[in-house]
Order: sequence, then structure tokens, then C-alpha cells
Amino acid sequence: MKTIHEIKLTAGGSHTHYANTQKGENMKTTMKTAKAYLQTIGFKLSKDSETGEYRVNKTGAPESHAYYTDSIEDAIDTAIFQNNLKKGNN
Repeated sequence: MKTIHEIKLTAGGSHTHYANTQKGENMKTTMKTAKAYLQTIGFKLSKDSETGEYRVNKTGAPESHAYYTDSIEDAIDTAIFQNNLKKGNN
């Protein structure tokens, strides 16, 4: 049976990370899902294979604007927060 991963957005810009799994396990958002979602709001997500850190930055922004974290959820939250600030939805 397939595992379903998604990022659910609700009105007002709040969001929930969740995953439904075969045996009810609590799984974290996958890199593929996170990258696809963040791309839709104009951000890039990458992971350094040596350090395990995630990097998130607005597409086309300078390196000095990049955010590094050890949590994929933190990377997603940061990109969404920055996107909402730009829109004035803070």
C-alpha cells in the first residue's frame, strides 16, 4: 500500500504538515513533496548530503538570504512565513 504525504494549507495562510501511512506511523514530510510545494510559492529547497542541513531560499535571491536548518518542517515553515510577510499576511 502506498504512503500518502502532503502539505495541507488552510484559509489565512496557516498550514499543517501531515502524512498518512500504511500502519498509522507518524512520518515526516518527504523532500520531494516539500520541494514541489515550495516551488509553487517561489522558493527552492535543497539538502546538503554531508551535513544533513536543509537550505531554503527565494528563487533568484542571493545566498545571503538563504536559511539553513536541520529540520525539513522548519525549512517549510520559514519559507511560508517569508512568503506571507511579502504578501502582508503576518
